[in-house]
Formats: sequence, structure tokens, C-alpha cells
Amino acid sequence: MDMKHSFRAAQCVLLLAGGTFVGAAQAATYYVATNGSDSAPGTLSAPFATLQKAVDLANPGDTIYMRGGTYAAPTQVHIGRNGSSAAYVNLFNYPGEVPVLDGSGNTNASAAVIVLDNVSWWHLKGLEVRNGSGWGIYVRGTTTNDILELCNVHHNLRLGESGGGINVENASNILILNNDTHNNGHIGSEGGSGITIGGSSGSGNVIRGNRIYHNNDNGLALWNAYNVLVENNWSFENGYDDSQGTLIHYPPGDGPGYKLGGSGSSVDGAHIVRNNLAWKNYYHGFDDNSADQPLQVYNNTAWANGATGSGGTNFAFYSAVANVLTNNVAFTPNTVSFNAAVRQSFNSWNLALTVTSADFQSLDNSEVLGPRNADGSLPTISFLKLAAGSQLIDKGTDVGLPYTGSAPDLGAYEYSSLPAPADLRQIVN
Repeated sequence: MDMKHSFRAAQCVLLLAGGTFVGAAQAATYYVATNGSDSAPGTLSAPFATLQKAVDLANPGDTIYMRGGTYAAPTQVHIGRNGSSAAYVNLFNYPGEVPVLDGSGNTNASAAVIVLDNVSWWHLKGLEVRNGSGWGIYVRGTTTNDILELCNVHHNLRLGESGGGINVENASNILILNNDTHNNGHIGSEGGSGITIGGSSGSGNVIRGNRIYHNNDNGLALWNAYNVLVENNWSFENGYDDSQGTLIHYPPGDGPGYKLGGSGSSVDGAHIVRNNLAWKNYYHGFDDNSADQPLQVYNNTAWANGATGSGGTNFAFYSAVANVLTNNVAFTPNTVSFNAAVRQSFNSWNLALTVTSADFQSLDNSEVLGPRNADGSLPTISFLKLAAGSQLIDKGTDVGLPYTGSAPDLGAYEYSSLPAPADLRQIVN
């Protein structure tokens, strides 16, 4: 048993000098249900009615379980109590059930459905968050070491211009893991990104295993962000609205898959971007967007980004910065755009390879929204994985990621389908 779980099993055991047992403060478990009452004790048989009631009571090591059903959130749920490094505060869905926090009753255009406000060591898991007037989930301030996992964050930014799915501002070491964030933004709005990281005082944030799609503006936006790890994500068909039953672009939303900069400050950039997919986004697949600090962009696959007339390409790194691009694949079109300062090698376009559909097991993306694997990772499908005999196999160079064969393969997946590389910055709860 690790220290954290031991702590939860018997928190704060007190002993007299002679070893006599005095007492133990057990970690609490609270329950919230749509048929509950905030005057109840918050037990499984007598749950609270509102999440805010449970949040206001939670201490390090406590767990809040939300039962299935829809919870109206006319005001934002405010989380302001810290957990600790030894004992997260857990906010989880009750096993097998889906709690839905719905912000459609909030008329404040700048509000979030859930806000983590200068608060650290929280783990949110298995929540559906929708119809926020501004943001779905907003993490801000001197916040560190929070985990957002397996949440479905969608149809936020109903009002105004600013908002979207998940936003992290000035916080550090936040893990955004295995979430779906989609359909954020509204017609005619300039905002509506799936995931946004910003604020020059934050660093060490990790974005891993997310599906980001059908957002009005950007899929992922790293605006004035520093030192973010972006790996094993799928960002697709952003810049489009599907409410009419088909994908339609409504300006002024941009629609890149991954926007990797944007403030013009000297601390903007220095991200690691690896093993990601970008396809059929309205604008660029991967866009440096004027990031000032060099980016490391390894083993990504971009397919069919840049709609006709949008000016978009699969990879757009046009700033006079020594960004490093290695082992990436651009496919249909094979177009890319680069500044002369960019250090690019062993990419499909540098090797003069004409990438074709025969290089891939499948270009059918109909399975990408299927159920996730048991561990929460993205579905195991054949889409955009290299086919046997592909000319992209063993054509790369070693960038420190696992590979088989004589050399790394190009693109997001090794032909042998090795698991995603572990990262020492991953936060495990």
C-alpha cells in the first residue's frame, strides 16, 4: 500500500508518548444525488443535493461521489479548499453512473460551470460538464497538481465571446488526461476552444489522451503558455459546427487543431508536442502561432487539414524561431509552411516521400468516437496507423522515444503499436 492510500485508510492516527491509542480521524466519503438534501448527512443512503455542499466540507483525503443524473448549476461550483500532496480530494462519478452538471441556467457570460480557484491537489473524474455560459471547467491562479480525467466537457460558451471547454490559467503541473471536449462555442463567436492553457506564470502542465473535436475556434490553444507536454491526443474537425447535421464553418472562429503560441511574450512556448493526430481541422493542423521559445515537435501525423480557401496547411511554423520538427507526417495535402529558422529533418516532406493512403491501415475515422479502453485511454483502432510495408517505417531518427526496427517510424504510431511512452511528469492518483 502506498503512502497516499495508507493515509486515506487511517488518517492522522494519534498516539500518546507511551504508545497508547488516542483516536483516528478517518477520511470522509460524501455522496451527492439529484434526490438528496443539503440538510442530510451526505451518506450513500442520505446524500447531499448539491455538489457545492460537498465541496465546502471536503478535506485532504476525502472523496465525493456524484450519482448519475442532471444537476442544474445556475451559479458556478466554486472549489477553494486544498487537498495535499499525500492526500488528494477526489471528486468522482459514482461507479457506472454519469453525473451531468448543466450550466444552462447561468446568465453570467463570464462564468464557468466548475472553477478551481487557487486550489491544489484535486482529482476530478468521470463528470459530464455542459452548457456553461463561459467555460466548462476553469482552473486558475496559484493552483498546482490538479487532475482532470475522463470528463466529457461540451457545448460550453453559450454567451459572449470568451470561454470554451477546459481552461487552465497561470496554474502549474495540471494533468488533463483522457477527456472528451467538443462542440464548445456558438455560431458567430470568436471563442470556443476545446482546451486552453495560458498564463506565463504556469509551467509543467500535461495534456494527454484527449479527444478534441467540433469546437468553434481552436482544438487546443497554448496562448501565452510555457513548457506544456502535449502527447497522444486526437484533435479533429475543429472550426466547424455540426448542429445542422453537417460540418459548417462559421467565422470568425479559426479552427486549427493545435495552436502552440500566441502572446508574443518571451516566455511563450518551449512545449513538447509528440505522438498526436490532427485531421480535417478547418485551419492548420499544427500551428506555432508566433510562439517565442523553441518547440519540440516529434512523431505527429497530420491529415487533410486546411479547408479550401482557409489558407491552412498540415504544419505551419512560420516564426523566426528555431523550432525542431522531426519524424512527422503530412498527408493530403502534403503541404507545409516554414520559416527558414525552423530545424526540420526526417519528416515525410524532407525525405521527399509521397505519402499515400497505402501507407495506412485505415483512413476511416468512424470509430474514433467509440468507447475508450478499460484504462481510459483512446480507443485501439487502425485509423492512421502504419500499414505493413509502408514507406514510413524505419525512416525516422532517434528522438528519445521507444521504437522497434532499425530506426523509428514516421508519424504518431510505431508499426508495432508500442504503448505511449511514460513521462516522469505524469501525476498519478
